[in-house]
Amino acid sequence: MQPQLVLIANHALANTSRQGVILPEMNISPQDKEYYCLRYMQLTDKNVQTTATDLWPQGEKEIPCVFSYLDVHVNVQKHIIQFRFPFIYRAFFDFTPLRQAIFNLLKPIFTAYGTTECAVHPSFWEYSWLQYNNQWKLQRLEQMQQKILFQCVSYKRTILNLTHCLGEPCHSWQMVSQSKYNRWWQGSAYLENLE
Repeated sequence: MQPQLVLIANHALANTSRQGVILPEMNISPQDKEYYCLRYMQLTDKNVQTTATDLWPQGEKEIPCVFSYLDVHVNVQKHIIQFRFPFIYRAFFDFTPLRQAIFNLLKPIFTAYGTTECAVHPSFWEYSWLQYNNQWKLQRLEQMQQKILFQCVSYKRTILNLTHCLGEPCHSWQMVSQSKYNRWWQGSAYLENLE
């Protein structure tokens, strides 16, 4: 099985001593929601109902907040949001319409959260002997991989861990594909600043 796409973004949520962390309300029109669902169906050939679920839980006050929408698993923490997509990692870099659809889907969320940057990495990766010189280092890298994939709560710490595991980030789409998808990408959370 090939690794799937994972996208993480930084954000700063409102936090009060009485209510705790509060998710911002998402003002997404029904037309936009229908458009997102239509694009998703075109890209994945999956039939979804636009009224079956909301794009975002309104007024949630519990963190961590974990839910699924259109088979995308979302994990919201105080300083990071993680999206796990149900398609292979390399598709994000190879197909421009898919990349644009993803950023169009996420743009209202990024705007509400004040997100400025995000990172894209595979759902798992393997190491060659060239990348580690003893069993202890391999175990350390595998533990770090598990933290990145399942325990990340800090965007900055996750970026540092990704750099340690996968090397320096790529800042252009082409560099990821040229490195045979063994690298990860970091950049602006808004697609118009990337292309």
